[in-house]
Amino acid sequence: QASAMASADDRRVEEIVKLEFEVRGIIEDLNKCKGPRDALNRLNMEARERVKKLNAKCKMLEQAAVEQDDPEEQKRIVETVRSHKEEASKLQIQLRKATLLCEEAVQKGERDLLFDGGSKENREMELRHRSRDRLIHTSSNVTENLVHIREMMSAGLDRSEATTEVLATSSKTVTRTHEELKSFGGVVGTTRTLVNKYNRRELTDRLLICVGLLLFFSSVFYVVTKRLFPSMVG
Repeated sequence: QASAMASADDRRVEEIVKLEFEVRGIIEDLNKCKGPRDALNRLNMEARERVKKLNAKCKMLEQAAVEQDDPEEQKRIVETVRSHKEEASKLQIQLRKATLLCEEAVQKGERDLLFDGGSKENREMELRHRSRDRLIHTSSNVTENLVHIREMMSAGLDRSEATTEVLATSSKTVTRTHEELKSFGGVVGTTRTLVNKYNRRELTDRLLICVGLLLFFSSVFYVVTKRLFPSMVG
C-alpha cells in the first residue's frame, strides 16, 4: 500500500513538472508574440488553463502529504509541494509580464495598421492569421471537450460498478440478516412455549402444595382435638 501511494505521488510530481514546462513554453510564445490579438487571447487562455491545473495538482499533492503515514515520506512530499508552489508563483509573475509585453506589441501593431491605413496584402495576411488562430483554438477546444467527456464517462462507469458492488453486498447482508431473524424467531417461539409450559407446571405445583398443606393442617387439627377433647371426638 505504501509503495502504491509513493507511486501515485511520483506521478503527480511528474504531471506538475510537465505543466510547469508547458507554462514556460507559453511564456516564451508570449514574449515572441507581436500579434494579432487572437493569438494573444489564445495564449492567455492556454496559460490560465495550465496554471489552474498546476495549482490543482499542487493541492492534490499537498493532500497526499497530509494522508501520508510515514513521517519521512511526508516531510519529503511537503518540501516538494513547497518548491513547486514557489515555482508556480514565479511562473505566474512571468506570465503577467509576458502578457503585458505582448499586449503592448499588439496595441502598437494595431495603431500602426490604423495610422498607415494598411495595404491590401497586410489586411489579407491579418485575416489569414485570424482564421488560422480561430481554427486552432476551435480544434483545441473540441479535443479538450472530447477528453473531458471521455473522463466523465469513465468516472461514471467506475461509479456504476462501485454502486453495483455495494448493492450486491447489501443484498447479501439483507438476506443473511433475514435468515438470522427467521432462526431467532424460531428460538423465541420455542422459548415462549417452554415458558408457558413452565408457568402451567408452576400453577399445578402451587395447587398441590395448597392441597397438601390443607390436608396436613386438617390432620394436625384432628390429632390435637382428639388429645385435648377425647370425649368430643368420641
